[in-house]
Order: sequence, then structure tokens, then C-alpha cells
Amino acid sequence: DPELQVGLGVLLYINGEFAKAADCFSAALSMRPDDYVLWNRYGSCLSNGNKPEESLAAYREALRLRPQYTRAIYNVGVACLNLGAMKEAAEHFLTGLAQQGQDGAGAGGETKRSEQLWATLRRTLIAMVSLSSHLH
Repeated sequence: DPELQVGLGVLLYINGEFAKAADCFSAALSMRPDDYVLWNRYGSCLSNGNKPEESLAAYREALRLRPQYTRAIYNVGVACLNLGAMKEAAEHFLTGLAQQGQDGAGAGGETKRSEQLWATLRRTLIAMVSLSSHLH
């Protein structure tokens, strides 16, 4: 039952058992392969389980299914950041912010997500400037 797998996956994720949660989401995806939210959750488990390359594939599948899914756009940026690809990370954060602007963001959840995107973009840009100054 995919709902049971999702529920168990969420509980395991909350408890920090990312590998077990990923197994649950993977099982649910075998029954619901077109569920972009599940792909994003699966990617989050992989990312938090220190598998950023694998998480990128899951996030990209979520975006293939729903290209404007801001949460997955943000998560791709975070995965890029974890891989040291700061320029690509910044591009994804900017894409997420632009997408929210087009969607007319203003609801509480969207505002919070915008703040998260801005804060992460700011940290990324500061890191890029810091790295650049160390190289010169």
C-alpha cells in the first residue's frame, strides 16, 4: 500500500532515519511513479543521507513531472551547493524565486519559502565572493 509506505517514510524521516525512509518512498514510487511530491521526498532522504548525486536524479524526476515545483527547484540548488557547484546552486535559487514571482506568491507557505530561497541564495553568494577573494 503506497499510503502506508509514505506514512512510514515520513515518520522515519522525522526521526532522522533517512536510509529507511528512502526505502519506504522508493517502495511507494514503484506503485506511484508519476508522483512528483514522492520523488522530491525521496530526493530529500537521499540528500540528508549524504547522497547528493543520487538526490539530484530524484529531484530532476520531480521537476520532469512538474517543472514549476518550487520546492524541488530549491532542493536541486541545495544538492548543487552540497556538491560545491555554487554557481549552479545560485541559478536554481534564482529560478525558484522567479517562479514564485510568476505564481503570485503571497500565501503564508509561499512567503516562508521565498524567505528560505532568499536566505540560501544570500549564503551562496557570500560563499562565492569569499571563495573568489581567496583565489585572487
